[in-house]
Parts: sequence; structure tokens; C-alpha cells
Amino acid sequence: MSDPTPAGIRSLDELIAYEQTPWQQRLPARSTYELLRQACARHPQRTALRFVPTGAPDAPEYAVDYRTLHEQVTRAANGFFTAPASRPARR
Repeated sequence: MSDPTPAGIRSLDELIAYEQTPWQQRLPARSTYELLRQACARHPQRTALRFVPTGAPDAPEYAVDYRTLHEQVTRAANGFFTAPASRPARR
């Protein structure tokens, strides 16, 4: 039996088999950053996030693709890493 994706589950038996497989065996990455990097490599122009800031029915929708999300996450991580507050205090 192949390991179906959640969208491809067609029966209770497939659901049970899917749920019994540890998530670490289904994910191709060891961290969320690595998962994002892999998604960006496979689908850089696909939408990664879609949101409506105000939640109003007629509010504009914003979409961010995987390439942009990866770039912004990397930029933020680098900024946090180099920020003085992220360094351990010297004694």
C-alpha cells in the first residue's frame, strides 16, 4: 500500500494507515526552514500564503509566493541572528 497524501485518502483503511505512519517519515525535512526551502525549490511561484489582513469580506487579499516567503524568512532570520539582543551576555 502506498502512503497516500491527506488529499488522496479514499477510505477508512487508507486514513488509518496514514495516521499510523510517524510524521517524520512523511516529511522530507528536519526543520520548518528546510521544508520551506524545499517547497521554494520545487514551486517558487506558487502561492505559499494567502491572507486578508482585516478579515472583512470585501477587504483585499494578499498572496505571497514561496520564493518571496523564503527570501523574507531568511532575511528576518539573518537579522535576528546578527542583532545584539540575540547574542549571549558576556560575563
